[in-house]
Amino acid sequence: MGAAAICCMMMSGVLLSACGSDDNDSGTPTKPDTFKSIVMEVKFMEPQEVLDVCEATVSVNGEEEAVTKAGWTKTVKSDVLPAYFSINVKMTKKSGKDWDPETSYTAYTCPVNYVIYTLTASGKKRTITESSNTSGTFKGGEKMDIMFKEFSNYSVNFTINNDFTM
Repeated sequence: MGAAAICCMMMSGVLLSACGSDDNDSGTPTKPDTFKSIVMEVKFMEPQEVLDVCEATVSVNGEEEAVTKAGWTKTVKSDVLPAYFSINVKMTKKSGKDWDPETSYTAYTCPVNYVIYTLTASGKKRTITESSNTSGTFKGGEKMDIMFKEFSNYSVNFTINNDFTM
């Protein structure tokens, strides 16, 4: 019985010493890191050789932009909850352009990558969600036409609700 009491006292000491305080090194209480905004970063993934054959427009939260160069990015944020985000991508072949049957093209399963994260008052980021993407390399022609049909009209919408917690 005595050994059990000693073990119990030792565990209590370990548990109590593991509890920290809300004080910083100066001994003053610290404020909790508060929500500042929700941020979405969008990056167009298709390479320049695809853009040479296609016209692409990306609409982020209703603001449409033509994508003419690879590496296009857009960042939007919301300082209020609920936060709403939308991405719409439209791609069409340019008039008189076609896939070169001898060229290898890289195509992605999704024409854009995105990441949505919280930003706190102190500047810390915490990822809420992000896309995953894979690519393949195809010779021009029929296979590229099939891939093009898959990624030529892409849309995704997000709502981050009021009950979101940091």
